[in-house]
Amino acid sequence: MEMSRIAVLITDMFEDIEYTKPAEAFRAAGHDLVHVGLSAGETVHGKKREDAGHHRPGRRRCIGGRV
Repeated sequence: MEMSRIAVLITDMFEDIEYTKPAEAFRAAGHDLVHVGLSAGETVHGKKREDAGHHRPGRRRCIGGRV
């Protein structure tokens, strides 16, 4: 079965559980996550986690015409 590439829309101060649980499930199923945010290379922070690096995606896309 071919796995999907899933776009994850994410920005700073997201609800941790609304990202982490689905992201873990998608990765466990073999899907590739592409994080989409407002600024390329931005590190985002969850409301409950202090370790911002935990949520920094390896590949980023941006919306709004900014790269």
